[in-house]
Parts: sequence; C-alpha cells; structure tokens
Amino acid sequence: PQRTYVVRVEHQGVQYLSPPLLLSRELPTIEIELTLFEATSERPDLRIESTLVTLLALDRTTTQLTIERVDEVTNLGDRIYVGDETGVTLRLPLPEGVVGASGAGTDSGFAIEGGVLAGTTALRPGPTTVVTRYVVGYDRAEDAYNLRITAPLATERMEIEVPARFIQNLEPLDASERADSREVSGERVEVITREGARPGESVSVRLKGLSGRNASNPLAGKGGALAGVLLALAVTGGGALLLLRARGAATGADA
Repeated sequence: PQRTYVVRVEHQGVQYLSPPLLLSRELPTIEIELTLFEATSERPDLRIESTLVTLLALDRTTTQLTIERVDEVTNLGDRIYVGDETGVTLRLPLPEGVVGASGAGTDSGFAIEGGVLAGTTALRPGPTTVVTRYVVGYDRAEDAYNLRITAPLATERMEIEVPARFIQNLEPLDASERADSREVSGERVEVITREGARPGESVSVRLKGLSGRNASNPLAGKGGALAGVLLALAVTGGGALLLLRARGAATGADA
C-alpha cells in the first residue's frame, strides 16, 4: 500500500527532517539528500527579515487577546547556532499584560524568563521561521490595549494585523504607521507597520473599543433617522405614524 514516510537524522544534537516521501509498489525506493551543518554555541550574526503579528482571537468574557508572532530569523553564518550555555538561541520580549506564552516546533523549547520568552530553536544558516503565541489581558473599564511588539534583533520590517471586527478604532504609536487594510481569508484586517527597527524598538498600536459595546448602530449616524422611518413604514402604517410623531415631539418639528 501507498505510505508516506519522513526521514529523521540527528547530528550533534540537532534534528533534521526530510520532506514527506511517498513509497508504493510502483516506486519502492527514493533517493534523497539532506544537508547537515556543524553546530556552534558562539552566536553568529543574526537578523530578522520580518516580524508578522496577528490577533487570532478576542475573548470579551475574560478580557483576553490571543496573539501570534512569526519571525523570519536569518543566520548569516555557516554553522547551525544551538544557543548559549543554556541552549537559548532567541529571546523575544513579552507584550504587556501577558498571562501565557508558548512556541511552535517539535525540536524547540520555550520558557518565560523575566520579561522575555526564551526559545531553543536551532538557527541554521539562512532563514528559520520562529512561531510563538501569547495570551494577554486588557482592562475592561478602559476598554483598550496597547499592543507593543519589540524587536530582539535588527529587523527589516515589522507588521501587526488586526481583524476589523475586533475593535472600534486603532491608533499607531511611536514610529509605527497605518498601512492600507487588506483582506485575509475573506476578512478585512487593519495593518500597522514599522520599517527598520533596531534592537529594543517596537511596532506599537493602541486598540480601542475591544468590548464592542460602542459598536455603531446601523440606524444611527448620517441618514440613520431616515432609515428608521423607512423601516417602520415597511412594517406597519401605524408604527410609522407613531415614530414620526415621537420624532416631531423630540425635535419640535411638525409631524
């Protein structure tokens, strides 16, 4: 029967996986090539090509946000970096109000150390994608949250994506800028960017109206009163008459 296999090789404590391989009676053997690197604990020249932060979920009951961060880390050396004496290769500053943090990858470990999330992802020469997730709390009374994502290394571009349905408004902070909104998986998202961040600098945004209690009424605002009248007319003539009279009494206009 057809089966899919993955070859795993371990060299100097680092795991290397092949892409999925399909074997069958018609194709009983496959020849593959894996590139292995010598490991080093001396930190090479590292930089981040891009950091993309996405708000994945909003829980208004617990006043918490779930955030995903994807860093494209580039190792400019010729050896795979396995970390310092503790095995840590990357320390990502935590966002404000964090109540939980984790990372993706079977060969990686992540732990909160002070104000950072320390990861042991081995960084091979060239690009490595590091994915982390955070749960943060916001103030219910203030109904806002300052999302600040800090660069641990020199970073070419940083970006925050916020689904439009999560918020009433957002405001870029510091040197961050608002970009054109875009559609992602059929949903409109607002975008905040920052170009050329140095270590310690951030892409930041203030998210307002997270509770949704100030959501705009489709019958309010410009043309809203007319829409309400037309809706009442469509339902019942008596209802329309009552609405018009009530409006006239409130404004002093003739009804």
